Amino acid sequence: MDYQRLNEELNNRIIRMEKELDGKRALEMELQQLRKRLTVLKQVEASIKKLREMDIKLAFSSAFTPNQ
Repeated sequence: MDYQRLNEELNNRIIRMEKELDGKRALEMELQQLRKRLTVLKQVEASIKKLREMDIKLAFSSAFTPNQ
């Protein structure tokens, strides 16, 4: 195997590995974005639950408040 061919093969390998690394980085970024979205959705879900509880308490208390 001559030097030029070896050099070409090594350069091709480097290019392949760089592409793989870029793909992994893109997946990591997507994963981080999905985790952030999940966190937001959990916060929204908790807020909705609190609002429903408050609505139930308000409806319950107004049901037993004498009309004026």
